[in-house]
Amino acid sequence: MEGARAAANDAAQQTAAREAEAEVAAEEQQRLEDEHFQKLKEEKAQQELAEYEKWKSEIVFEGKGELEAEEEQKDVEIKAFLRDRAAQVEAHAQQQQQNLNAEVDKHNSNSDTSQKKEDDIHILVLQDAARDLQTSVEKLVSFIEHFVLQQTDLFGVFDDRGKFIFIAKSHFQQIAQFVKRRGRVSVEELARECNRIVLG
Repeated sequence: MEGARAAANDAAQQTAAREAEAEVAAEEQQRLEDEHFQKLKEEKAQQELAEYEKWKSEIVFEGKGELEAEEEQKDVEIKAFLRDRAAQVEAHAQQQQQNLNAEVDKHNSNSDTSQKKEDDIHILVLQDAARDLQTSVEKLVSFIEHFVLQQTDLFGVFDDRGKFIFIAKSHFQQIAQFVKRRGRVSVEELARECNRIVLG
């Protein structure tokens, strides 16, 4: 009887051991399958990311190139416009000086018409100019401040009504002569003389 129990016990232990081994093997198999699946999943994600980055970089590069080219072209147009206007102001100032030296009569009807047109050369209405140049007022102001006023071919001041007033180089000499002639001048007198010289 004891032998039968021992044999049964042995058989039960062997069965339990086989079941435990089978369970460990099944767990190991499941772990290997999970690792393999995870590895495949990561490889696929990396391939998709690489493909996405490839397409993304091509799209961004092309778009960026076009945008940069447009911005550069716009900057060139703005700079050319401002330099042209500055040249017109300088030419007008020189013509004024020649007219003063030759004592030309400024009160005839033709002179009044051309005078109004010439006065407009000195004054740049920022909003109108920005619209014509298809840019923002802020960009135009920033461009004038940072790129043009630092150079030697354009001078001027902003007023509080959204305008930029061009000043020719010869105007500085005339203003300096006025101050030397008068000696001490008030701010109001200086402003009045500046307006007369620049816009006169």
